[in-house]
Amino acid sequence: MSIRIESVRLENVGRFDTEYQLTFGDASNPAVVVGGTDTGKTTIINAIQFCLGGGVQSQTSSLNSSTLAPVNVLDQRSFGETVHGGVAVTMTDTASDTRYRLTRGFQTTKTRDGPEDAIQPVRGGKEENETWVSTDSEQIINAVYPPDARPFLILNSTITAGIQPQDREIDFDRLVDRLHRAAVSQANARAELSLSSAMPEHQLRDVLLNKINDLFFVEKFGRDPVEVDDGSLIVVDTEYNFPVKLAAGDKAVLSRCAALAAAELLPETPPLLTDSTFGYLDLNGRENMITILEQSKWQSILFGVPTEFADLDITPHYELSNP
Repeated sequence: MSIRIESVRLENVGRFDTEYQLTFGDASNPAVVVGGTDTGKTTIINAIQFCLGGGVQSQTSSLNSSTLAPVNVLDQRSFGETVHGGVAVTMTDTASDTRYRLTRGFQTTKTRDGPEDAIQPVRGGKEENETWVSTDSEQIINAVYPPDARPFLILNSTITAGIQPQDREIDFDRLVDRLHRAAVSQANARAELSLSSAMPEHQLRDVLLNKINDLFFVEKFGRDPVEVDDGSLIVVDTEYNFPVKLAAGDKAVLSRCAALAAAELLPETPPLLTDSTFGYLDLNGRENMITILEQSKWQSILFGVPTEFADLDITPHYELSNP
């Protein structure tokens, strides 16, 4: 079973100077959002993360040249005036058929020293009898999108398995550690909801490696070519039994397979979010990844420029345009 993002609503955030909403509902998998440069793709992903910031207390921070509110809206304000904005994310837990909503607001004040953001805590709600009932936001976040899992659930083109730069080896030990901590925190939160439990850590390594191999299978390397050497993932030519130096595209595929496999081993799998989805992948690599995502039982939301999806047999769900 999995967690699905139903909708994301932004108001006065980044490039969105009015209310803007993406509704995914039961959209086919993967859901694809395309847009050119400066159309708000990264803003939406950052807004989702901002809304999932459980446990963060109200705080005031001077961000000077960077601010949450749209710059063009602030430019219309006088010194001392404020702009109010916020994000709302609605999700469905398919294991319990429960809907949750997380909201987070802020206000940005225009000052002579630059904009100042006053950030509000996350607020949580659970739907009961078609009514939203206030619920502890940190418990919801840990149950549906545990913070320790975010490094391998929110990917971009330069990150290896969500845990380190693409030009380094994939640190399997570190991935297992993050996965275990995320699984425990999610299971603990869900135990209070009587929903699920975590796999013991000693079982994770073998199961995770097997899942990575199931996803990564590439004929030129042979079956089950991914192994662990000195804590890192390597690929072995199974015919000649020696390590292979991966091309950038193959390494990118392995990186994403490692992240996907880790996410699938959580008690309940949250959505995968990707920015500049395919990175170094050639057309064959992109087609392979789309096939893997289409076959998965959990939600993936892919953000990218139109050229990344141009030669693929896939129809974007949303096309962002410049404000």
